[in-house]
Amino acid sequence: LGSDLLLGADDGRLAMPLPVADTGAAQLLVPGDRVDVLAAVPAVAGADVTVAAQDVTVLRTPTAPATGPGVLGAGSPPAAGAPSGATIISSATGAGTIVVAVTPAEASALVAGASDGSLWVAVRPRT
Repeated sequence: LGSDLLLGADDGRLAMPLPVADTGAAQLLVPGDRVDVLAAVPAVAGADVTVAAQDVTVLRTPTAPATGPGVLGAGSPPAAGAPSGATIISSATGAGTIVVAVTPAEASALVAGASDGSLWVAVRPRT
């Protein structure tokens, strides 16, 4: 993914691909949306749901090209004057995969949630 998705971010956030269980919901998102990520972990009687990350920014969705400084859309040739290391994001990611900006701690919680169960997103209202 490269660091280009996060140009201008100065808070140590990482760009992380996130396989969302509801592919239809993932395709309704647009870059810039803010979401909470919920992890549904199988339990003895149903599933336990926990909030793995709150108020994270969507950087890339399955149906929208990446946005931001230094980011080129899928299949785009490098533009003249593009910054070194400009990222071309492939559309080969899964139908429900989004890319979000997370802290290292949130990334760890998301990996734990994804390995034990499935991840879901709840969209926050736009302000």
